Amino acid sequence: MGGEKTDAMWWVVALLFISTLGLIIWYLNLFTDFHRPEIILSVLLVISVIALTVSLTIIAVIFKYLGLTDPKQSLGLPEGSIRAVIALSLILIFMISSLLLFEEVRTVPILKSTNINQEQLNDIPKEQIASIVQVSVRVNGTNETRYNVERIVGDTQASQDLAKQIITTVSTLVVAVSGFYFGSKTVAAVGGAPAVSVPVIRSISPTEGNRKADIKFRICGKNLELAKEVKLIRDSVEIACTGVTSSSTKIKCSLKIPEAKEYPEGKWTVVVINSDTGEDRLEGAFTVLPAAGT
Repeated sequence: MGGEKTDAMWWVVALLFISTLGLIIWYLNLFTDFHRPEIILSVLLVISVIALTVSLTIIAVIFKYLGLTDPKQSLGLPEGSIRAVIALSLILIFMISSLLLFEEVRTVPILKSTNINQEQLNDIPKEQIASIVQVSVRVNGTNETRYNVERIVGDTQASQDLAKQIITTVSTLVVAVSGFYFGSKTVAAVGGAPAVSVPVIRSISPTEGNRKADIKFRICGKNLELAKEVKLIRDSVEIACTGVTSSSTKIKCSLKIPEAKEYPEGKWTVVVINSDTGEDRLEGAFTVLPAAGT
């Protein structure tokens, strides 16, 4: 029952988004010049965001039925999905907006003057004249030469510089967003605590040894390639092995048990420590025996 309520909620959310989109388009078409580029772009961006949200909702529902959801993540999607969508959406929005702004700023405003005479034409600075078309106009029964002139109004160089600044600013934003997202993921991966390999002792050979004897000690198991220390311990007393060499499944070393009384006979624990501090123990696995002949 809870799952059905959740699905119904998602479909209600999708319908609300679609209804909102319809109201926005109706309002813009009724009260604004809907065909202006900036209006069309705004509507397209809203439509894209709504379509993306609805798509994610549908994907979340599909993932739920397939049993692929992760309850710890947004919408139950795989980790990082929502962050990636947001980053890519911002990049697209920045780029589309920059193209519109660039085109609007780059466009040179033109003022058309029709049927002006030669004297009026001479008063127009030459650098403002974009085009001149000579026409013949009948005035007071006589044909006179007039001109249709297109004039450039405004500072075109300033407009070009502003357009370039817009592109540079938006490009910086795009790089910042993508760098923040992908960089933060890399830092999180690198900055996390490194995984520690855990050695596993499965068997030892031999399982007992005499005092003063030179024992060729062998340990079998897994994750042993980083082993740097092998020792026997009993309470606070330790006996270290020497000449430790290892592979992923086997350790070879030499063991010599001192004759001193502080190294008592009986059961000792075998300890393997890796170079990355991973450790394993085999309790009471090795027995210390009296020296041979005693």
